[in-house]
Amino acid sequence: MWNFLKRNRDSRSSAQDVGPYSNYRMAIRLELTQRTGVFAQVANAMAEENASLGAMDIVSATRTKIIRDITVDVQSEEHGEQVLKRLNTLPDVRVIASSDRIFLMHLGGKIRVESKFPIKTRNTLSMVYTPGVGRVVKAIASDEKQAYTFTSKSNSIAVVTDGSAILGLGNLGPLAALPVMEGKAMLFQQFAGIDAWPLCLNTQDSEKTRSQTVATSGEPARIGRSHPAGSAACQRQSSRR
Repeated sequence: MWNFLKRNRDSRSSAQDVGPYSNYRMAIRLELTQRTGVFAQVANAMAEENASLGAMDIVSATRTKIIRDITVDVQSEEHGEQVLKRLNTLPDVRVIASSDRIFLMHLGGKIRVESKFPIKTRNTLSMVYTPGVGRVVKAIASDEKQAYTFTSKSNSIAVVTDGSAILGLGNLGPLAALPVMEGKAMLFQQFAGIDAWPLCLNTQDSEKTRSQTVATSGEPARIGRSHPAGSAACQRQSSRR
């Protein structure tokens, strides 16, 4: 099952990613009897259910069975369930697994941290971590401005939300806001080269939001003044907005 999910998640260079967009695109793995006309049943069923059949790949085949991955555009989640039920009624056809490509794109989150230097030797490890990093720690302790030179702080911001106004969906809380904040972080990196970090706060108190954002930035509060590059940028999604 995981291989099926990962395979479909990572197939981002396929035609379905450059063709017309569908908000409800399903990836379905089928086991079919190895016999002429079985896949034609699948295609006819999709047409009768008003579902658009897209990419088709053969995963494996034996003398008696064939495993296929197909993509299908449906009209809604309910329509997708209807399509799966229809497939399960077909003779010589078994649904092994199905997934929603949008959920696949979010599987495990959309962002991650990657190091700039591969740690392949003990010397590298000793320089990026202890004991070498201790020298950098002391340099920053003696002059805090050095943090903008010797850490990622100079190119980092926080994308802050309290989850009170998630897109057009309303006040759904900080955890529900995280996929949106990850998306915003992707846009900052893709189009501006800025490292953005989602910060979803479990409070909708304006003062707590402000104080927690400032505390996270590691900077003293500067009311009415712009923060230096790299301090947390509060993009508060307020229901009053």
